[in-house]
Amino acid sequence: GANAGTLNGGAYESGTYSFNNPSSPGSKTIVAANGVTNPAAETSTDSIDVEVDGTSPTTIQTFPVDNGSYQTGTWNGNCAPSGICGTVTDGSSGVAQVNVAIKDRTTGKYWGGTAFDQSTQTFNAASVAGNNWHYALAEGDLTAPHAYLVELYAVDNVGNADVHQQFQ
Repeated sequence: GANAGTLNGGAYESGTYSFNNPSSPGSKTIVAANGVTNPAAETSTDSIDVEVDGTSPTTIQTFPVDNGSYQTGTWNGNCAPSGICGTVTDGSSGVAQVNVAIKDRTTGKYWGGTAFDQSTQTFNAASVAGNNWHYALAEGDLTAPHAYLVELYAVDNVGNADVHQQFQ
């Protein structure tokens, strides 16, 4: 049912029920009040099973390789469709999103989704299917002999983010 409670210092408080924010998995106790105050308040105790996810996802970039150099005609075909790709895993809540920022180190501009036209770092969402992720970027979007920096990270379904990784 609906509840107008609040999270206050790790304990969820409301007129209906309360419980502490769990720090570890297992069976947790909930104390619930029925809201009756006359003739006397009634309470009940029950338990729920709580799963805690404090682990960040793990992201691996498989293409392009770190410090790789790609000549005209060697970019396309390494991911399907062409672009930046890799794998991502999360053993608990699952992967919500992989974010990718691409900087043209020669011009200092970031990829905004259709061109290198952003002056500040811009993360774009990659497609995620199972344990694979992909961000489409055609060879024609890149300029030779420019150098590029890719930064990426993943977020799981409860908000845990892995460490940002950079590849040149």
